[in-house]
Amino acid sequence: MALLSMTLLEILCAKYNEAEYLLLEAEYLIRTRGLPASRDSTTLRTLHHVYTYLRILTESTCGCILRNICPAKPGSRYTLVTGESRHTLRSFRVADQSTETDLRMDVEKRAPAALDDIHLEVMGDWKGSLFPQLYGLPESLLGLLSQTIRLANEQELLQRDVEIDASMVANLYRRTKVLEHNILSWKMPGEGTQRRNPGLSVDESPARDSGGQLSPSLTTTFHQAVILFYYRRVQNINGLMLQDRVRKVLDGLSAADETHEAASLLFPAFLAACEAIDTPLRQGLSDWLSDMEEKAKIPVFDTVAELARQLWALREEKQDYTLSWFDVTSLGRCPIVAL
Repeated sequence: MALLSMTLLEILCAKYNEAEYLLLEAEYLIRTRGLPASRDSTTLRTLHHVYTYLRILTESTCGCILRNICPAKPGSRYTLVTGESRHTLRSFRVADQSTETDLRMDVEKRAPAALDDIHLEVMGDWKGSLFPQLYGLPESLLGLLSQTIRLANEQELLQRDVEIDASMVANLYRRTKVLEHNILSWKMPGEGTQRRNPGLSVDESPARDSGGQLSPSLTTTFHQAVILFYYRRVQNINGLMLQDRVRKVLDGLSAADETHEAASLLFPAFLAACEAIDTPLRQGLSDWLSDMEEKAKIPVFDTVAELARQLWALREEKQDYTLSWFDVTSLGRCPIVAL
């Protein structure tokens, strides 16, 4: 609990390198000490869910696997993570022997596998998930975001590799298609049956998440953000094609309960602000971020707004609407957009 509290404090203070360091320490402690004890402890399970949420959102904007994109790195310091124990940590990449079966949405995850999957490496429905109660979000959406991060990381690293592995390229291509279908066809738990995925032999029954306190407006808005993230980090399409998604996020921000949902809406606001091209959308997102910063007195809202303005200026200068937040943080570092 202390590590996670310190992580949030570092994020609030915009000390992102320190926050990443603490998350790695938390992962080590969870894997070596927390997981065996979490079977019978609701408190530990809750802390593990908080860790998962923070880690996935951290990895989404600038995770450890892509740290060399950002020159600013933490200095040498004492750490629990030694060379001998580093193998126990898992980066956000696609496993070497993975197939598209780990993307199946209709499979029921069971303990202890579900308890151990703290990075949501495998898709599926876990009835014991606490994300609805803690964040108002279904686990399946966070799982799709985790899978998108992994795929994007593999694509980025593949581009830097001087030797091309044909089998890896083919595997990533198949995963790209399956993941795109899963993201676009995703439905709110209980909303209706999911159409059959042409890339997999699966049932047509929907993935059901824990029946906790899901927030429909927040969930719908977060889903649009995952779509934006996929098309920027994986497909890297022209932003002009994403304006309707941006508009839906802005509508969701405007309709949400700002008092209770502002923290969870920060990630959708970040993605939408980065992708906004139309002047009314840019203005609406700027106004929302400014209003939230004024109410919450938390610098990250202003950080997101400033980053978006820099990206807008660069896109207009280059007339290139495929540029992302990475392109305006190449001389600094990417923020952690999580609260």
